[in-house]
Amino acid sequence: MKTIFLYRLPIIILVLSSIFINTINGADAPPVIKNWKDSTIKTKVEAICDNIFQERINNQEVLKDTPKKCMATAVADLEHKTIWQPKWHYSGAGTIRLPDAKTSPDRSVLTIIENIGKPGTPSSSRIVMINCYNFEILRVIKLPEQLLTTICYIPGTNQLIAAIDRQQRLKQSFGFMIIDLTGSNLPRKIKTSGKITAMTCSNKNLFTVTADNKLVMFNLASPAEPPVKIAADKNITALAFDSATDRLLIAGNRQLNYLKMSTMAPDIYAETELTAGFAPNKIILTNSKGDCILIEEDRRFIFARNRQTRAFSKTPGTAADVALTKQLLAISIRHKQLLQLYQLPISTELKPCEPRKLKPKTGGDIIMLAFLPEPPKKIKPAPTVKAKTRIKQSKKKTKKKEKKPSIKLIIIGSHGNIYTLEYSKRRWRKALIIKPKK
Repeated sequence: MKTIFLYRLPIIILVLSSIFINTINGADAPPVIKNWKDSTIKTKVEAICDNIFQERINNQEVLKDTPKKCMATAVADLEHKTIWQPKWHYSGAGTIRLPDAKTSPDRSVLTIIENIGKPGTPSSSRIVMINCYNFEILRVIKLPEQLLTTICYIPGTNQLIAAIDRQQRLKQSFGFMIIDLTGSNLPRKIKTSGKITAMTCSNKNLFTVTADNKLVMFNLASPAEPPVKIAADKNITALAFDSATDRLLIAGNRQLNYLKMSTMAPDIYAETELTAGFAPNKIILTNSKGDCILIEEDRRFIFARNRQTRAFSKTPGTAADVALTKQLLAISIRHKQLLQLYQLPISTELKPCEPRKLKPKTGGDIIMLAFLPEPPKKIKPAPTVKAKTRIKQSKKKTKKKEKKPSIKLIIIGSHGNIYTLEYSKRRWRKALIIKPKK
């Protein structure tokens, strides 16, 4: 045993001495700090999927009571049944991450952006499409590592454009993305010089304003080409394209300017002066040529016509929409969470509504509202000879009463509730569609 111990003694001394030297050097050496900016490894986005459920099934119910010729029929996913709820985040006072939502030009699809991930952390986005006829989920498009901020539809197509915010930790830059809502083509991303603060598009071009106040035009046929710069005033806050007059509406710098697309020259005869301090962030067009609604969220709503302006309500509002078929304007007013209707263009007030007092009760402010389309007319079978005679006799006895068309809106609340409001027979009715996932 002594011989074995003496034989191994030099090895033990060598090991102990190396450990002692390393501990001394380690105490004096500074800690190694990883420089994540120089690293090629990207931060991962926290996957949140507890608010969405998909099942592979032949889903024909998604198009129930839906006309054949509309966007909802074109973009529907008939191979999956989807159940979705807005995710409620318990950060601070609590919030939902739905930065934008818009209805399609034919009012058949409600497209909602949902940002995935905790607020203030690297995020992804998903696009949720809801059928406005039966409120089924038509399709969900996932966009990993892309933080979407706002969207606009490309007229005459099944595509939309989404503005993208920068995420340095994910090495994602500012830009926009062209997304095919049918899912047949992959999304295409185009970089921009800065963050997009306002945008609108025609069927041929995309107009954007970046944070450095540059107004440019992208050709949608070849969006990768350098954009065309458009000379405009400073402090542009909102854009809109009027296809009826082929003009671009530019709001900002105390003026509402009109740009003729045929000559790319301003229409000085249509310029409208705005009140000092009024900075609209949204323009809603009406059926009448040249008429529009200028919206400054949480402040004022102004109706512009023939170079004249007129304020609607002095009470701050949060959202608005115009039903073009009925020429109705709906405004959500923050005070008492009031929903006010106006008849255009004379701006007469109709019966208001307080959604929070209607059952089922939902809290929070209205962050988005839109008029719903008229339900499709059901085809009645041809009446028999006896039925025709009965109908004639009943028409003689009873006088026809004119049916007043009902008013129906879809609303998204700040607490994540999605519900409808219907005004019929002098009463407001409320129906809850989707609750938030808490």
